[in-house]
Amino acid sequence: MEDDGDIERLLAATVPRQPAADLRATILAAIAAELDSRHRPAKWQSWLGHAVAASLLFSVATFFVVDWSEGRRMARWDARTVVRSDVAAVTDAVASVSDEDTARGVEQYLLSQLQDGARPETADLREEIEAIQRWAEAEPFANRSQGDEKTQDHI
Repeated sequence: MEDDGDIERLLAATVPRQPAADLRATILAAIAAELDSRHRPAKWQSWLGHAVAASLLFSVATFFVVDWSEGRRMARWDARTVVRSDVAAVTDAVASVSDEDTARGVEQYLLSQLQDGARPETADLREEIEAIQRWAEAEPFANRSQGDEKTQDHI
């Protein structure tokens, strides 16, 4: 066996071996490419993510547009004046005897009475209006509304 001095001398005489200089650069480039490919999604995953995000954004925008337009439609619906059938009948009877402005005035009066809680006696009022209509039909010089004149012209 050789002594310890010989081993040290042999180790000192040997030249350490190193890989070629361009091999190290090639290996590091391959490792970097592998690490990048693991963290970067495939092209179809990227497109799929963009499509999902776009559809989500579109659905949220559509929800707000539909909500806004439905709110406007309901506001117009709530702003309408709903007229009971008996008030409408009285208004039509007044319009047939008088002019449209008078009929709208009677309608507004009846609606205001309904809002105040008073219940108009439409049956009595209807009888009085029918009596006025009968008188107007029998009276040749009664002042007729413009609608009646147009009706007379077409007959």
